[in-house]
Amino acid sequence: MTEVIFAKDMADAYEIVNKRVLSHGVIRRSVRGDTRFLPNVLLVIDSPKPKLSQYAPNRFPQVDDPDSAWVILDDGETTYENRMHEPVDQTAHGSKLLERYPYTRRFSYSIGRPWDLEGGMPPSLMEVYLQGIEGKVHITGFARSIDTYNYLNLNLLWLASVQQRIAESTGLSPGTIALMIVNAHLYLRDEDEVGKIREVDEALPGRHARLIRAKTIPMGWRETLEYVYSEGFEDATQWGEIFERQGKAKFGHRVLIDIENPLEDMIDDMAPFTRIYGEEYAARYIIGIPEVRIEDGEVYTYASRARGDPDDPKWFKRGVVDQLSAVIRRLKSDRWTRRAAVIISRPWDILLDEPACLRAYVFQALDDETLGLTLFMRSNDAFGATHANQYGFARLLEWVARETGFKNCRMTLLACNMHIYQDSWDAVEKILRPEMPTLRERLGLDD
Repeated sequence: MTEVIFAKDMADAYEIVNKRVLSHGVIRRSVRGDTRFLPNVLLVIDSPKPKLSQYAPNRFPQVDDPDSAWVILDDGETTYENRMHEPVDQTAHGSKLLERYPYTRRFSYSIGRPWDLEGGMPPSLMEVYLQGIEGKVHITGFARSIDTYNYLNLNLLWLASVQQRIAESTGLSPGTIALMIVNAHLYLRDEDEVGKIREVDEALPGRHARLIRAKTIPMGWRETLEYVYSEGFEDATQWGEIFERQGKAKFGHRVLIDIENPLEDMIDDMAPFTRIYGEEYAARYIIGIPEVRIEDGEVYTYASRARGDPDDPKWFKRGVVDQLSAVIRRLKSDRWTRRAAVIISRPWDILLDEPACLRAYVFQALDDETLGLTLFMRSNDAFGATHANQYGFARLLEWVARETGFKNCRMTLLACNMHIYQDSWDAVEKILRPEMPTLRERLGLDD
């Protein structure tokens, strides 16, 4: 249902994913032709060197200039490259940020736009995140949907070109390349060609992605804490300039969490929030019910970004869009749509001290009765935030499922940097390794 695929290089990645979709994909109807699809595939590639698979159908000039393939027809024929630089030059600001703080978590390109959902051909790629680790810059793309036979190759080439450009401007070396595909599919008309692709072994799993499968949110939370605390990287943080005890953090790179039953047993006994807080957070900050409200001291909420942010007309020079309402309408009209996507990030986030951690999310039908929600976060506090975040996201999923007639829910979250601040290490230690009473204490002999 959700998986991480490790590949040695770009050609192997293309071949492994296409063979996986062919062998394990479920047939789904589509307005452009029936498909086989796999949900929630995170592809991680060790070598950043561009390498075209011999089985890919793409030829020049798209291979030489991958950006030429991404003309967004519903938006004045702009490209991904245009969106990286308008209305804010995210490359210039992000490169300076990464050069000054090689450990920054704040460099994430906002590619999607609120009005994409209303168009006939919205762009597949919604967000691109860059992370410096141990002298290398790693890149992660988030795509709502990709035709793996025809377009996976070009998406990977484009990500490699962005990574190389940032590496050259910051003095870092290119690291791994990753792409999270919410709906990886191939058209049945291409099955014969995909069948000719060779079988390739996956690369060994590394430290640059981890899949956590859990029945419930609390079970996933504890496993996440254990992984980050015990096996994560450790580095400085920008918050250390303000809060001394947050100057260091342990973090997992690309932590992918799949929750089978997000609406069951939703709060851990040791969670750092209450159920009342979780419900209020979900309603006001994430969903925006009964109305979207930004309180004093807030620049935005996830609800305002999803349903019409007051800053949008100033920057985009066009009206606001209620993406959540549009998602519900689309799911009602086409249960199997691949376009039920919401963009939370904005290009001007790169200018903020507190850019949105949640960047985008996508709803998709996993079967006739199950609605899936996949969320992409550039950064997530494993101890202080992710449990409450996931509680709120589950309520969002429940609300949309109820509005669109789905009975079951499943939730997947990818955090590119899942971290625990130094000031929380003791608290996490107590959760994971609680002190056990001695035998004398259990027998009541110390009274």
